[in-house]
Amino acid sequence: MLVSSDAHELLAGWDGDAPRKDTWQPASDVDLSDGRGLHELLYHDGDLRRPRAWCAAPTQVLVERALEALEARLVELSPGDTIRILDYGTGTGLAAIELLKACRGRGLEERLEGSGVSLELHLVDIPTSWFAQGFELLGECAWTRFHALTDDDGRFRALSDVIGGGSIDVVLASMVFHLIPLRALPRAADALGDVTAPGGRLLWNAPDIGVAEPSAVLFHDPTVRCERAGAHSWQAMPRAHQHPCARPWRPCASAPTATARWPTSVPTAASCPARTRRPRWQTCCTRALRAPSRPLLTRW
Repeated sequence: MLVSSDAHELLAGWDGDAPRKDTWQPASDVDLSDGRGLHELLYHDGDLRRPRAWCAAPTQVLVERALEALEARLVELSPGDTIRILDYGTGTGLAAIELLKACRGRGLEERLEGSGVSLELHLVDIPTSWFAQGFELLGECAWTRFHALTDDDGRFRALSDVIGGGSIDVVLASMVFHLIPLRALPRAADALGDVTAPGGRLLWNAPDIGVAEPSAVLFHDPTVRCERAGAHSWQAMPRAHQHPCARPWRPCASAPTATARWPTSVPTAASCPARTRRPRWQTCCTRALRAPSRPLLTRW
């Protein structure tokens, strides 16, 4: 697995000696096995140089749009100002890693230094093995700041408190909205709008939310089938052997597509053809506009 010893050659903002400015770090004895498994699902053999094709293209769309926004913002700022980016639902760090690789390729470090402008990349998620793996990969980048979305009791915190106040110029949300329960999506949108600067941008993608065709296979279908099989096994198991924390899978009502709440502007992959196992992607690039009552998300 390619880890921090080689990452400094690929990623912008790398400085292993810089003091950390995180509000969350994983425990020293955290189990990284699940996080490493996801990382290797995203990168061949965990090699940061080799993202897998199924996730590379939609992530590239977000990264390209984010770079456009960063470069436009850079020319507007004065020495001493800061560009702030939020990666909402970082997971193991796919979007952040690809963005930092692109910043290195565009020479953004030198341009920031020449302009006297700094950059902060705020990474937020629920503390899990996935997020701990993200820290393992990006914990020596001077631009990154890790924050937990939940407190010690597992309750969600206000996003403005999570990032320590201030406004965000660019929000990335890669492969996260499809994991949020439908009833909670409006609150998540409001929270992101509250921390986004006027004229700032929300860039997101999500798999498994497009309209299903008869021959389509969702990326998560194998997982759901395993959960169903596990639920049947769990229910057939003697009650004395059932773990009290185990929860059998239950089917839920179908959710509407992302277009019910956000306009789709840049679809990056069509529905799955027969006998393939690609995710169906929708990508939306929006500008969050400050409104008196609530933010308005519009196509740009």
